[in-house]
Amino acid sequence: MDNAQLKSAAYRKLNDYQLRANQINKTKAIAISSAIVLLLVFTYLYIHRPTFSATHQLTGENADRAFILETKTPKGSLVTMDMKKASSVNISKGSSVTMDRVETKTANENGQASFKILPGELKSGTNEIQFTVKSPGSIKRKFHYTIEKNKLPITLEVSITDDIVNSDSIKRVAVVTDPLNTISVNHMFNKANSKTGQENFEIRNYDLINLASISPEYLTDTIETPIQVSVTDVDGQERTESYLVEVSTFTNLTVNQPEETDAESIKLSGKASPGADIFIAGQNTVSNESGDFEISVPLPKIGMNLFELTASRPVEKKSTRFIAVSRLAPKVELTVKTNAVNEHSLTIEGTTTPGAAVSINGQPVVVEDNQFTWLYNFPWDTSQTYTFNIKAQKPGYRNNEEQVVIPQMPVFRKPSP
Repeated sequence: MDNAQLKSAAYRKLNDYQLRANQINKTKAIAISSAIVLLLVFTYLYIHRPTFSATHQLTGENADRAFILETKTPKGSLVTMDMKKASSVNISKGSSVTMDRVETKTANENGQASFKILPGELKSGTNEIQFTVKSPGSIKRKFHYTIEKNKLPITLEVSITDDIVNSDSIKRVAVVTDPLNTISVNHMFNKANSKTGQENFEIRNYDLINLASISPEYLTDTIETPIQVSVTDVDGQERTESYLVEVSTFTNLTVNQPEETDAESIKLSGKASPGADIFIAGQNTVSNESGDFEISVPLPKIGMNLFELTASRPVEKKSTRFIAVSRLAPKVELTVKTNAVNEHSLTIEGTTTPGAAVSINGQPVVVEDNQFTWLYNFPWDTSQTYTFNIKAQKPGYRNNEEQVVIPQMPVFRKPSP
């Protein structure tokens, strides 16, 4: 091998060493860069890692009791309390709470977020609640917190008042208990897991009378009967209270007093308990769902007509009202027509009932074939407003009157002789 070949081989080896050295340096650089990136990532994750701690206490009294749970996380974190994932381990594994809900709050400058948990959302014993914390660096982590709940006495406050709805007498029963309890009234009304614990019920007096199971003929005007309120909490504890109430046993009934009329019949209206049977003078009807009724009654005689109107429903006592309706005698017919003033005179014409007498301003007027005509001459040299009262009368009939008013007339001068 000559010198040229030796030199060429030496250059190739040197070039290979340099390439290997460059590759090694690149690998080292990549490794160092990766290590730095990983260190930065771990540092970031460590600094922004979600952390969680919490404390709780039972606050308030009676229906205002609640567990206030204070959480501590990095400030600005989103803290989510997931009651759907809560469980009460002492009763049955994974048993659900009464109210499923998810609530998210942002931790304040001190890293605090407060949550309110109603006693009815937890069963007595050990309850495990799941929290999710999302740090400001968008890193999430799940945590669990345990609350030990002792059985609590049940709150129950009841007020009962009288009212009328659609003409039906009712008892308004207002119940206040712990939120999420189940409320039952007289086993007729049931409100499961009341969200607020404050509920209102309407019980008809009719239903209370029916429950008393007393035949109507033995009913007194009022009876005392119990209203029973039962409350059951999430642990199955029950509290029942009974309240005696006074109930009127009569069917409700009011009748509108009719005006006097000259018609041969009249429509009477009023209100009664819904579905009540209404009877009067051989006529009958039924009040509608709002308690309204209307019934037509004949008026057999002129003068005062007296009626007995009754309303009744099964199991209630019958209500009675006495109604007086005055039927008037028929009114004398009277029609009046005035002719336009002609020169200085006025003609009044009209018709009336056969046999009726007519007068104008107290002066009798001749009536022939139920018609009359009357002429009046305005006085000379007088200007005034003229009023004419026309009256028709007949025995057994009511009088009928009309009035004609003539505006102020011009002065009529008497012609010169």
